[in-house]
Amino acid sequence: MSKRHETVLKTTESKSLLVLRIKSDLSVRDLADKMGISKTRVSQMESGLGNISEEYISKFLKALNLNWFDWDHATGKDSDPERLRDRCHDYISEALPSQLRRFYEMVMKD
Repeated sequence: MSKRHETVLKTTESKSLLVLRIKSDLSVRDLADKMGISKTRVSQMESGLGNISEEYISKFLKALNLNWFDWDHATGKDSDPERLRDRCHDYISEALPSQLRRFYEMVMKD
């Protein structure tokens, strides 16, 4: 089957990629340059023609100076307590001591 007949599957993730890119005021070419990939690949991801891997999302977020919390909010997954706990754990495990101190103080206020 030719590429023209590939099934397009617009997912929440592919729509979120497009929305976040546009909100960041970047063209497809600008984003591709920041990510170090082809503009065709960026277009494929936004169009639902490619498999959106966690590695791709990580590169995407880094290029836009966003984080996983931003991604979860954009995709509507920020209300899942288990996912939120996992993201918090990831953040804490990578945090600097000064960030951990602020986090601890914030949590202990409640």
